[in-house]
Amino acid sequence: DVRPALAAARYDEERLRADGCLAFEGVTRPPQCRYGVSNGAVTVALVGDSHAAQWFPAVERIARVRGWQVRTFVKVACPFADMRVANLALKREYRECATWNLAVISELRALQPDLVLISMSRFAIHPVLDRDATVGAQGAALARFIDRLPGRVAVVVDTPEAGRDVPTCLARNTGDVRACAIPRSVAMSGDLGDRERIAARLSGAGLIDLTTRICPLYPAPVVVDGRIVFRDTRHLTATFARWLAPDLDAVIRRLVELT
Repeated sequence: DVRPALAAARYDEERLRADGCLAFEGVTRPPQCRYGVSNGAVTVALVGDSHAAQWFPAVERIARVRGWQVRTFVKVACPFADMRVANLALKREYRECATWNLAVISELRALQPDLVLISMSRFAIHPVLDRDATVGAQGAALARFIDRLPGRVAVVVDTPEAGRDVPTCLARNTGDVRACAIPRSVAMSGDLGDRERIAARLSGAGLIDLTTRICPLYPAPVVVDGRIVFRDTRHLTATFARWLAPDLDAVIRRLVELT
């Protein structure tokens, strides 16, 4: 008795991939993807990797209620940070990511959105240079890119880590889903939120942290209010992300005044 149905949880993702709006490794120019209200007076841009894309169901829900236009600039495994990174799938420096990020900055400066929302996976940051291996260096690299953006910017703290494939775990423990609960040490691993807080402090960007809504207690349940939280080990189900729309909207309202 959960949403999405357990058998569908793994495939319960945002529509961006199906729409061709989640760019893959070889893409270097952002596709022209527009959502929300086409003639809306407020434009919101969603920027980052697949951990930004996972927030799209919440952003789209808010946009429909508040009459926003939404533009997406998301690329797999491509951190929005001013540093050289490698890609594990390509097994080399991710030069396409660097080119993509510069193109995103250029397009955002031309677009002049009212708000830019940035999110990215802390586990997808693979620095080429040793000097960039620290949390402080990575937070500063994000801040440098934020400083090049127009208007108001908010950084969304990365998703807690599940530590296991959640749909598989639930399928094996249908009698008691508490067996799949996530210890705090796992959920907070990888210095969760530290990079975003550093970037927000250095750049003056807003900070959005919904960790306590994703993990309301510890060990953290993987089913909250009847909704499966994760579709794999690190990405929210679209159903759960959409359910968090009111919480995301409330934080945005506190950070910036948008009509």
